[in-house]
Amino acid sequence: MGLFFKSGDLAAKQALQASYMEALPLESPWADDSHLETLTLASLYGLTPDNLPVTRSNAMQIACVAKGRNLISTSVARMPLQAISKGQPIANQPAFLKQLEPGVTNFQTLSWITDHLIFHARAFLLITSKTSDGKPSTLRFVPEWHAETKDGALVKAFDKPVKPGEYIRIDANHEGLLNYGSGVLREAQEIEQAAREAGANPVPSLLLQQKEGTELNKTQISEMLASWTASRKKKGGSVAYANKAIDVQSLGKHAEDLLIDARNLGVNRW
Repeated sequence: MGLFFKSGDLAAKQALQASYMEALPLESPWADDSHLETLTLASLYGLTPDNLPVTRSNAMQIACVAKGRNLISTSVARMPLQAISKGQPIANQPAFLKQLEPGVTNFQTLSWITDHLIFHARAFLLITSKTSDGKPSTLRFVPEWHAETKDGALVKAFDKPVKPGEYIRIDANHEGLLNYGSGVLREAQEIEQAAREAGANPVPSLLLQQKEGTELNKTQISEMLASWTASRKKKGGSVAYANKAIDVQSLGKHAEDLLIDARNLGVNRW
């Protein structure tokens, strides 16, 4: 059928269009493209999800990490900026401290700077204009996915070359969560995935054994299993019906308590 449809196949066409819209993220200057890095590494070097680097996108899917990031970044972003010399505020405060980026609130800019200090241990600001005496007057935050560095120096931003003295680098007091916390983050991802699977299948593994009547053929068995599986995932799926010909046996259960304990441990670690 391809990408072409008859005039009557409107529903199929709409479904295909919807699938493309869901698969393609909206372009945004703030979009984290670390998933592209993951795909590239996987295709070039044959790496599996178990040994791929943990990205910011992966880390932000972990509830306790996202909560901690949002709590820290918004707390820092609410603080006013002040230039200090020898422990005291200087008399003539730089004007750009009131608004780092033209048209962008300091709250948003500082939130992203803090975000990058948490995950990457560094943040870059381009100096977009200077005062008559050569001091910065306006800046532009450079997301890590739009920055190209060499030996820690910013050499390109937004696909344009950057010279020394044209940017400000802010460093954290650690190596970055994605570096020193990769093992714990990967473990937390596995726990989150296990919890999602348990939530999608909230009942133990089951065996449906026919006790009476004519033995079902393969088609009938497939239909019955599909019906049972679909019903278990619906609201109220913990209740089911079986006649006297079908014996329902439980083969085990999800360790929900262990998953809860593991999640709580992950939260406490952060």
